[in-house]
Amino acid sequence: ALPAPAAGTFSDMIFFPYGLFRFTINGVTPGGATQVTLVLSGNAPIESYWKYGKEPGNITVHPYEFMRSGGTGAEIMRNTIILHFIDGQRGDDDLDGENGVIFDDGGPASPAPAIPALTKKGLMVFVILLSLFAWWMIRRGKLSA
Repeated sequence: ALPAPAAGTFSDMIFFPYGLFRFTINGVTPGGATQVTLVLSGNAPIESYWKYGKEPGNITVHPYEFMRSGGTGAEIMRNTIILHFIDGQRGDDDLDGENGVIFDDGGPASPAPAIPALTKKGLMVFVILLSLFAWWMIRRGKLSA
């Protein structure tokens, strides 16, 4: 497990209910493919897998979504995630070419929990009720005008 990322590292629109993971896969045939299966406990609605590392074309460490595309990426089936890797390609954080080792920093993500809010109609009802309560307290002499 990795420590929580610094604020602002990932979008505020995503949430990591299981945290982030770090693992290394050794013994991969140089340039070869391998898969890792993650079976998650609980029932958090996982929609994507995000990584924090380098990728071809961008060698700065950064967050990026790692969904299945071009042979690499995550397949998500409820609480099971299959990560597809190819040594030296997208998803292999070391980008040291075909060296038989794959590094991964990442985690399963859900949409960020929504902040509850009132609709316009609900807000109007709340203001009316608050006004009636204030009027009632003034009438009872509990609130000074």
